[in-house]
Amino acid sequence: LTARFTKIGESEANKEELENLYNENKDRLEEKYTPESWVNFESALDNAKSVLDSEDATQEQVNESISK
Repeated sequence: LTARFTKIGESEANKEELENLYNENKDRLEEKYTPESWVNFESALDNAKSVLDSEDATQEQVNESISK
């Protein structure tokens, strides 16, 4: 079985803001940033992609990814 269940009172996470941020930033070029800032940026971008791709992501995970 691959059914997906949602607990009563639990809603699906709203990923719209995270998706917009991801799409606005995914095409940035590494050569325009310092190595340290690029590593931080790339880590945040990878995290955002993982949360967006996860069907089980919670709103807390979405919010945390937005704040990175």
